Amino acid sequence: MNFAFLFQGCDFYTERFSRYGYIYKTHLFGSRTIRVIGPDNVKKILLGEPHHVTTTWPKSVRILLGDGALSNKYGETHRVQKRILQQALDHRAIANFVPEIQNVVQECLHEWCDEEGELLGYPCCRDLAFRLAGKVIFGMDFEEAEREKLTTVFKTVVDNMFSLPINCPGFGFHQGLKSRKLIQNQIKELLQTSDKRTTSAAVSVLDVLRNFLDDNTLTEDVIIDECVELLFAGHHSTASSSCSLLLQLFKNPDICEKIRSELNMNEVDEQSKNDLTYDVINNLDYLENVIKEILRMFPPVGGGFRKAKRTFGIGGYEVPQDWTIVYSIRETHKSSPLFPDNDNFRPERWDEPEIDIQGLRFNYLPFGAGTRSCPGEKFAKLSLKVFVIELIRGCKWDIKNPNPNLTLLPAPKPVDLLPISFSRRRSFPLSLV
Repeated sequence: MNFAFLFQGCDFYTERFSRYGYIYKTHLFGSRTIRVIGPDNVKKILLGEPHHVTTTWPKSVRILLGDGALSNKYGETHRVQKRILQQALDHRAIANFVPEIQNVVQECLHEWCDEEGELLGYPCCRDLAFRLAGKVIFGMDFEEAEREKLTTVFKTVVDNMFSLPINCPGFGFHQGLKSRKLIQNQIKELLQTSDKRTTSAAVSVLDVLRNFLDDNTLTEDVIIDECVELLFAGHHSTASSSCSLLLQLFKNPDICEKIRSELNMNEVDEQSKNDLTYDVINNLDYLENVIKEILRMFPPVGGGFRKAKRTFGIGGYEVPQDWTIVYSIRETHKSSPLFPDNDNFRPERWDEPEIDIQGLRFNYLPFGAGTRSCPGEKFAKLSLKVFVIELIRGCKWDIKNPNPNLTLLPAPKPVDLLPISFSRRRSFPLSLV
């Protein structure tokens, strides 16, 4: 089944879900595996740590992220490290980054509009995501040549995150390890010098982590591994969701008009000179629904991994001790009774009374749930909101193939990388802040 998964990707899961239902056994990455889908089943897994399950990831993921990554931590060490990250990424810290995020987004849109002819939308979004991550994680604007090199190197890490862990020339995992070493060395240099290179007025994640290095709470290796993990999480998820937004907003011009109307009502439309602020952005309720809907239809993380600490029951089946458990986010979203027309991009659903907020938690979990929920949720959603605001009020765009085939690993993206062209809206020439 290892090779079936490598060749089929997420079609491997889809085909087995249609044949076997919400719980089935399989074999992945050399491990006997139980796949679970649906809110009740996923709830038991996500709330089962530390009693029934513990975290685990495929060997390739564990090694490429590093031992110090939050995903590879347990118990009290995990709790302390997550609390530090939450401090670095809480609403107060993120609020101070609004001008920085807006600046990066405007610069990217400005460059895209200046290009003659077609671009590839997904690589554009990947570059945007890397620039945003560089600003928030490191407090830096990388020079273009440095950024292009780092983006290419990091793409190799991302592309081989789920691979056969064979460290021999010719295997993707080997290339991923070599690229990971280059990224590791770059982060180590930044850790030692970024206080001199920073271009941000806000406090970066690295600034916060460095404080815990000084008091010996964190080691240098842990900080480096955590930065690699944050780059991976922020880079591939923001790139994927931004690209999904480009596609869905192009296909639904009525939704663009509703966003534009809300911007007008809040005096942040294309005619306004008002700066974006965290409070203003969070008052845009329809935009919030748009972001929720894109994360429902195209969650950038399709699921997660756990390991059974003891034999236990779930959904009428028995999960044997030491088996791997893969819980599905994507298929749980698609099969949830709260979203009956799940293939329709319809932000209005989030205002309908049928959406039971109390019961929503495990029907909708793009950022996970429980003790291992994503600490970067606020940054991710804020970045996407600023992207949509600047896109709607500043740009027109045209997509030649509005119904591309998608690949879903490690995150959703169009197989054709989304050929796209941009132009400015006449009423709003982009100007850099």
